[in-house]
Amino acid sequence: MNNKNIESTFKEKADSYKSDPRPKLWDKLEKRMDDHYATAPAQQLVSSAWMSYAAAFVLLIGAGFLLSKFGAPSQKVMAQHFTFEEINNTQEEDKVYKEMVDFSQRHYRMLINPGQKKKSAL
Repeated sequence: MNNKNIESTFKEKADSYKSDPRPKLWDKLEKRMDDHYATAPAQQLVSSAWMSYAAAFVLLIGAGFLLSKFGAPSQKVMAQHFTFEEINNTQEEDKVYKEMVDFSQRHYRMLINPGQKKKSAL
């Protein structure tokens, strides 16, 4: 016999096969399904209760973390010792500072945007 003939034979027999379940078994299956769906909401309540406990736990951990980071004021680091120096020649320092300010004012655009082409004055 050819394989196609065997497969087509089984297919034809399976398509034409029809079986009705016994009424007693069908009633038993319906009862089991009813019992299952009657207890399902209770299982969902337990699941939602555990989910609410888990959410509260996560919130407590998060709040504890935030309080540990932002709640307690941290000590500010401040200078403890000051050193004073006396400058003898203030005119030289003033001159250097003035040159630096003049340079930055003249070349302001180039300093803030180094890739920009320089515009020539008319």
